[in-house]
Amino acid sequence: MATLLRVAYDGTDFHGFARQARDGDPIRTVQGELEAALSRIYKQPILTRGASRTDAGVHARGQLVGFDPPFAIPSRGLLLGLASNLPADL
Repeated sequence: MATLLRVAYDGTDFHGFARQARDGDPIRTVQGELEAALSRIYKQPILTRGASRTDAGVHARGQLVGFDPPFAIPSRGLLLGLASNLPADL
């Protein structure tokens, strides 16, 4: 069953929402940071789907992001895990 996150971020230092790479190297995006944090929590690759996208430097509050977790983690546990694995601007 899919899980839905509501996220907020200061987009100043992000190159937009969508995962992307330049010359094969990943650049800092909201989706990239979220997927890295979720992958650390679940200990396997996790891909996300954003309900919308933002451009470089754009802030967001309440943006929806879905993903398919490999196993259930209680909401509070997932929240605490994300809080300890995400940067302060996300």
